[in-house]
Amino acid sequence: MKRLVGQRVRWLGLALLLTILLVPFQAVAKQEDLRVMTRNLYIGLDLLAVAEAPDFIGEAQAALGIAAASYRERVATLAAEIAEQAPHLVALQEVYDFTFNDQNFGPPFPFVDFLDELLGALQSRGAMYQPVAAMKNTDIAIPLTLPMLGAGTVRVIDRDVILRRADVAASPVDLTGLCRTQADWDGCNYGLDISFLPIPNPPVLPNPADPEHPIVIERGLVAAYALFDGQPLVFVNTHLEVRELGMAQGLPVGFYQSLQALELVEILDALRAELQVPILVGGDFNSSSQDNFLHDFGAFVLTPPYRQMAAGGFLDAWVLHRPGEPDGFTCCQEENLLNQRSALYERIDLIFSSEEPRQVKVHLSGNKQADKSPAGLWPSDHAGVTARLDYGVKRQAAGKGGNVAVAR
Repeated sequence: MKRLVGQRVRWLGLALLLTILLVPFQAVAKQEDLRVMTRNLYIGLDLLAVAEAPDFIGEAQAALGIAAASYRERVATLAAEIAEQAPHLVALQEVYDFTFNDQNFGPPFPFVDFLDELLGALQSRGAMYQPVAAMKNTDIAIPLTLPMLGAGTVRVIDRDVILRRADVAASPVDLTGLCRTQADWDGCNYGLDISFLPIPNPPVLPNPADPEHPIVIERGLVAAYALFDGQPLVFVNTHLEVRELGMAQGLPVGFYQSLQALELVEILDALRAELQVPILVGGDFNSSSQDNFLHDFGAFVLTPPYRQMAAGGFLDAWVLHRPGEPDGFTCCQEENLLNQRSALYERIDLIFSSEEPRQVKVHLSGNKQADKSPAGLWPSDHAGVTARLDYGVKRQAAGKGGNVAVAR
């Protein structure tokens, strides 16, 4: 991979320059501090438990109905949360799309596109957001025969998505050559291509509905260029694996997520070295500052993702705002989201910055009783995190149609 990085990133730099030059000034957010948010939308069910259920088809059908009903109830609270925070860029994880024969259907059918529903709910509140980059992760096909719809294929797709506020100029970063990409998608999936380790690539589960095509568990990242107040930056969204995956097969805790973090940091280093712009990374890292495992494999040592990001020079916005690091828990509410009191117990939804801002403030959202839906559901099993950052960029006013002043 490293042999391709230098040439590839030079092209990325050219693309960033074109983004800056071609965007009209009046379309660029200005005269306010940069706000970025990370938000896990939550599928609404335990996908691994469904995949391992003895009655896979029956369990999958019931679970899809529960997940769709939950999200339709929660989407208004999620949209209200984003609209209130008004971030310029949003990193969304678990942006599921449930389809039947590649189509979405409204109630009573459980075939909902989380992204479309969220954008519609935002628009109804006057909050105008658009997707700028998206990456497909897990993709599951399940043959089902349904009342009124007949026989067909239910498809469940998990995506990571970056949204931009309507007044922010942004475009996807083409990561081809830096990681394992997919046609028609903007980001990439983690490779886990360390050949001397006896691990599946990527990890798989048996698929009772289609034994010849196992369920592939993918994680990835997606990135966007943005122009904020004349300052170019890169915003990255990622969702790393849970700590427990692989432990049943004898692998140590955090094995997969730590390998993914190694690849993430390598990609970030390549972008930072060549582009020389601030890089912000938001996401569900499934890793906190409290993680302290260390796995020595001789050729390399695996450490938790949080520690890898810190060792790579990335600064935790929450800690910058609160040097004593009070809890700031973001995960996790109970699976059905009906727990009366918040059950959040760890801080794994994080925002990192490659450069130290002059000022930073970080807030949680979706973690208070008032944030619940009318039916008493928490907006997600995670809380949202919004960082407000001031990098001390000199603001240069320009008239309508004027040129953008890029800080150096």
